[in-house]
Amino acid sequence: MDHPKTTLRDPDLLNVGAALRRSAADALRIARQTGTPCYVWEDGRIVDIGAESVAAQKSRALRAALAIPNYRIYINSSMSHDPAKRRKNLDKHRVDLPSCMDAFDFPMLTREDDREDYGELRLVSLGWAHGRVVVLVWTDRKEGPRLISCREAEPHERVAYYRTYPQG
Repeated sequence: MDHPKTTLRDPDLLNVGAALRRSAADALRIARQTGTPCYVWEDGRIVDIGAESVAAQKSRALRAALAIPNYRIYINSSMSHDPAKRRKNLDKHRVDLPSCMDAFDFPMLTREDDREDYGELRLVSLGWAHGRVVVLVWTDRKEGPRLISCREAEPHERVAYYRTYPQG
């Protein structure tokens, strides 16, 4: 069935394809770095591409170049937070930690928080959750990300995020 070609006029939608491809590439890179499964929909079935061999990656790239399939990427990860931190975060920042988990579905700018010794690697990310740029403090544990705090980004933080990931 042929679909009519449409022209996008909404400026927020013009670059959505590029943003989704960047997000998918970031998700796959992180999945491979952490050994996390990464699932795609390919040829009518779900396939784990998180731990593919180099030969399989080359074969996949060739197939993708010949016939561009429609991929959906999912990262299998469980996120957690401390209930006391959740209440504290709600009181201080008016942001609920579980709603910040959406940030992991979008591109994030992440740096290490090395201001003091926390006893584990602590990360600070600028990400997108509940329709706005947020600052997320979290740690990456074996069982998955553990959220520590989340707040709405300050203006200079939003500028940094949009400079790296232009809207769309």
